[in-house]
Amino acid sequence: MDAITEHMRRTLTDALADRALVQLRFDDLDQPERNQLEVDRAAWRARLNGLDVERDHERVIVERRYQGVRELTFPVAVLLVVRQGSR
Repeated sequence: MDAITEHMRRTLTDALADRALVQLRFDDLDQPERNQLEVDRAAWRARLNGLDVERDHERVIVERRYQGVRELTFPVAVLLVVRQGSR
């Protein structure tokens, strides 16, 4: 879970730092495209800012799910039948 969170953090940080994601110059974008780009970047920032809380929440869920796990053992027998005289 920590590795996934750190991978997501690196991906979002790189995406926010890399202005080359826009292949056209920002001036060449239409207003709706500019707005969408800003909405996307704001969503990436919000997700990045919430990663630690999300990771902690997921950790609590996993711990709750596996608390009280007990080992179960089952008796097993193996019976080998060999005909008399065969090798």
